[in-house]
Amino acid sequence: MADSHAVTPTAAGPSASWLADACEKVRALLSLSPGWDSYSARAISTAAAKAAFQVLDDAARLGCPAPSIVPMSRGGIQVEWHIRQWNIEVTVPPDGSPVEVWGEDLISRTEQEFLVDGDPGPLREILTRLAQRTDG
Repeated sequence: MADSHAVTPTAAGPSASWLADACEKVRALLSLSPGWDSYSARAISTAAAKAAFQVLDDAARLGCPAPSIVPMSRGGIQVEWHIRQWNIEVTVPPDGSPVEVWGEDLISRTEQEFLVDGDPGPLREILTRLAQRTDG
């Protein structure tokens, strides 16, 4: 098993009380053995965990609500939000990059898909919009 202590986010804002639990969930995913889905799923990669930690850290700093964290059968991780009239899915592949982002704004009825390979600006933009939208 990879050293899960090497993949830890650096900081979080006060609005991110969920970050520690989310990071623990990602660390737990690193312990999944191949075949964890009763089929032929791959173990979750350390590169995917590192990239997922970065997404979580950014989301926490921006003030997003807690996401769901889902293992992917190819060894990646999906971080997703289905809240505040948004559906956002951030798929981190096993090698950690490029991160795939799909977002659907149910209020404006718009959808977007893009890859993040280096510049996290577009991902931060969609997460900022999620963070700024109230539940009401």
